[in-house]
Amino acid sequence: LQIMESKKLEQYKDALYAEMRERKAKGENPFKDADLKRRYDYKSAWEMIGSILAYDWKEGQSAKELLDWELNDRYHSYLKNYVEEFGYDTILNLIQQDMDDIDHINRAVFTDDDGLTYNSVVYKNN
Repeated sequence: LQIMESKKLEQYKDALYAEMRERKAKGENPFKDADLKRRYDYKSAWEMIGSILAYDWKEGQSAKELLDWELNDRYHSYLKNYVEEFGYDTILNLIQQDMDDIDHINRAVFTDDDGLTYNSVVYKNN
């Protein structure tokens, strides 16, 4: 089972990880650099948004409706900390950007031994 992510996210991660490897090769701790840590957190937010879109996005639902629903989930918000770090509008724009890049979502593409089912996101131009 391959989890798909947008080419934009793949490129972002490739550049980020290359810079982190470069810093480590110089004996530096990449997470001590505030800007690099923030970019890593941004990547994590983007990955989380991909999961939320795969499992919680309802057809016809806007990015704002999805984000507001997720922030007010009665059990746990996966995006709350990212909204606090980057701001509501930044996370909203990231969700919208990902939504715009999605071709469709395949539901229940795989069931594991515990009976859990998995979805996959198919992106345009991937």
